[in-house]
Amino acid sequence: MNTAFDTLTASNNLQKTGIEKSQADAIALVVNNSHGELVTKTDLAAVKTDLAAAMNEQKAELTTAMNEQKAELTAAMSEQKAELTTAMNEQKAELTAAMSEQKTELTTAMNEQKAELTAAMNELKTELTAAMAELVVAISGQNNKIEKLNTDIKWVKIIGGTISTMLILPYIANFLGG
Repeated sequence: MNTAFDTLTASNNLQKTGIEKSQADAIALVVNNSHGELVTKTDLAAVKTDLAAAMNEQKAELTTAMNEQKAELTAAMSEQKAELTTAMNEQKAELTAAMSEQKTELTTAMNEQKAELTAAMNELKTELTAAMAELVVAISGQNNKIEKLNTDIKWVKIIGGTISTMLILPYIANFLGG
């Protein structure tokens, strides 16, 4: 990348600005020696093209790597989803079985309670029926006693009326006959 550099013109230009000839020559010489390391626009364009190509290559490699990672992640997520679905279905089946077992146990317990309550109610019904029958017999006996008492009271009234009449008649006859 060597380009032409006019050291004499550069030294003269430096001297015009007020720099001494020895200093201006030294500066021009230094610039001339380092001028071989300067980059031109053409050099920069070539580097820019190389960089663009390298960047495109890196971009393609990154895109490929990202797509591979995406595919791996998608596969892993699908596998995890399948495992979770299987585990959830197993849990659901276990819970359904446990609930069914509980339902059966509760139904059995309820039926036993119902049978016990029915037996107890029937026993109470029998006891109440017997007690009511005894009460009917007792009431019937009392009714018979009341009827007998009413009959006895009638006889007492009849007899009492007859006795009173028999006792009063002589007094009345005495009073009237007398």
